[in-house]
Amino acid sequence: MVDCKINPNSVRINFTIYQLNKSTIEFYLPYEDVQNALKESAQNPFIRTKDEWVVGNNECKLNKAQKRMLKDKEIYNHFNLENIPSSIKTELNKIVHDIDD
Repeated sequence: MVDCKINPNSVRINFTIYQLNKSTIEFYLPYEDVQNALKESAQNPFIRTKDEWVVGNNECKLNKAQKRMLKDKEIYNHFNLENIPSSIKTELNKIVHDIDD
């Protein structure tokens, strides 16, 4: 976590950056739910193994069309906060809520 304070000319900006263990929010969704949602897509097949998904490396990210399919099928509602440190749960929950709106 990085906490940054800038104070040029009496203007103060505070922001916090959280380093997630996985490269995108989608990797926190259950593998089976994502796999089932995308398995019917001929144009955007889901070709990641469960091990690749659990690690959440950048090269396994979903493309925009796949993310749209997850949103359309309301897979973001399956988001599970159980295994995420409490320090970032609030922020991640807000991100998921914003995506699902």
